[in-house]
Amino acid sequence: MLLPQSQANEGPRIKALDDLRVLDTEAEAAYDDIAALAAQICGTPVALVSFVDRERQWNKATVGLTISDTARAHSFCAHAIEVSDALLVIEDATLDDRFAGNPLVTADPHLRFYAGAPIVTAAGAALGTVCVIDTRPRQISDAQRDALAMLARQAASLLALRARTHEAEALALERDRLATEADLHQKRSDQLLDLVLRGGDLGLWDLDVASGRWTINTRERTMLGYSADEAQPGSLDWKGLIHPDDWRAYAAEFNSHLLGRTPFCEFVHRMRHRDGQWIWVMSRSVAVERNADGRPLRVVGTHIDVTAQRQAEEERRKTGERLELALSGGDIGLWDLDLRTGRATYNAQWWVMFGYVVGEIEAVDGLWQSMVHPEDYDAARTGLARHVNGETPMYEGEVRVRHKDGRWLWIQNRAKVVERGLDGAALRIVGVNLNISELKQKQLLLDALAREDALTGLPNRRSFEERVCDAMARSRRSRTPMCLMYLDVDNFKHINDSHGHAGGDAVLKEFARRIKRGVRTTDMAARYAGDEFVLLLEDVAGEEAAAIAARRILMALKPVFGIPGGALRVTTSIGVALSGIDDEDIPALLARADAALYEAKKGGRNGFRMAGAEFNSLVGSDAVPAAASTLKH
Repeated sequence: MLLPQSQANEGPRIKALDDLRVLDTEAEAAYDDIAALAAQICGTPVALVSFVDRERQWNKATVGLTISDTARAHSFCAHAIEVSDALLVIEDATLDDRFAGNPLVTADPHLRFYAGAPIVTAAGAALGTVCVIDTRPRQISDAQRDALAMLARQAASLLALRARTHEAEALALERDRLATEADLHQKRSDQLLDLVLRGGDLGLWDLDVASGRWTINTRERTMLGYSADEAQPGSLDWKGLIHPDDWRAYAAEFNSHLLGRTPFCEFVHRMRHRDGQWIWVMSRSVAVERNADGRPLRVVGTHIDVTAQRQAEEERRKTGERLELALSGGDIGLWDLDLRTGRATYNAQWWVMFGYVVGEIEAVDGLWQSMVHPEDYDAARTGLARHVNGETPMYEGEVRVRHKDGRWLWIQNRAKVVERGLDGAALRIVGVNLNISELKQKQLLLDALAREDALTGLPNRRSFEERVCDAMARSRRSRTPMCLMYLDVDNFKHINDSHGHAGGDAVLKEFARRIKRGVRTTDMAARYAGDEFVLLLEDVAGEEAAAIAARRILMALKPVFGIPGGALRVTTSIGVALSGIDDEDIPALLARADAALYEAKKGGRNGFRMAGAEFNSLVGSDAVPAAASTLKH
């Protein structure tokens, strides 16, 4: 057994995996669907969505397997990620030097077949695989290989969405934190100003207008970094302390008040500290003494250090820019709802996502509800209400939302209450909207592939089992029988052995085409497994009608089948079962059809048997021995 090799970029690869915080998380439907689709498409009993950690392989989603992790030394997936742009297919592990001695091969569960497509990030890091496994040797078609690669890319898209969601949530939390800090600084500044105006020892200054003599109190000189000797009355040039870039605007405001145009002067500007740095101050002043002509003689003012507040506002602005940059690369919108006023705010990308110009329609509480699809609204409202009431840590749901042009977008909505009152009532809630319409379309496409047999194009077993349940319910309501036919290709193993897989596949495809043409458009022909097929016929008048349908299938198969290099006479054996027993379930009905098929085989093949009826037929005169069924051209 050869151990898997560490990646050249193992350090960055592991960091990327850690940053996603996906290991050891709860099951998620999106990943479970990928594993289920892989198993259905490839027809294997086991499928995984796995991630390769430092010393182990951890399975995010599993079908047909209960273990959650495997030692990396024994991991097939650890080999699969060694080549990030290729599918690893092991048709028989006992014949491969890398795996012949692997405990998973030599002991339980005795793995034989493996096919894994690497899950590769945009940065080129192979984090794990979407893989299918079987306990017997086998091969997969090109279509199945392509489907595995598509599913791996789908898993990578989910990881990318997860990463962007983490980033958006982190930036949103940081923005709220900075906003809270800024509000706190503002409140504290207002409190300090109130104390100053009440005569507290905080940043007071007194200016004699005529002489320019500037007198400051202890708090003011401490704020500016001067000693008592350095800040004697009239010793500091107050104009020279104001930042040159702020002076013109400040002087305009200050002079406007001195001329009596405004009741006071209020301005935020920078002042030079003794050590050379610049601090931000909130300056408020009023002329407290004027002469008879109204000319100002004396001005009293206050300075409050608001440097921390300004820095917080600047950081908040930068964080907002970073958040907008992060969101501008994709269909991600932010919203913020004040539950007290019902007013909502949305970022620019939110409006663009739904086809509107920013502010084109009024952002009120009912806007979102008016855009949500009626079939999704109640569930979304209930989920959001439960979170607002404190029953869940956050709200998360998927809804359809109407675009301005009338089409529906699939939106993933995540929201969290960020502010509550003393009584616990929600006051403010923020959320992220992600456009997942493309992801939904891919899921629908993959779901359709999972219900169709890749070789014959017929519905597969999964599709049949879904429809037969509905058909049984309709049959019981209408008291009209339905018919199940279980059929397989006579001597198919001999055909496969004699003409190879290409010949066998050609027979199965033509067989499927003929039986589909042999039934009504309202009936269903499906490939059940291997060379086994089922026919579902609804509204069957009785056993005679079912027998006629079975004979029609036999007649449809009479013309020779063309295969690569020759032609074949192909026959089938059919087991027919009619419903009619009220408490009979579908497995029991299938079992009766299967038993009838067995009787048809015993009777010489190329015919049908009706379960528990007299309408049984063998076309003995047309039966062809397997050894003589090939017609040479």
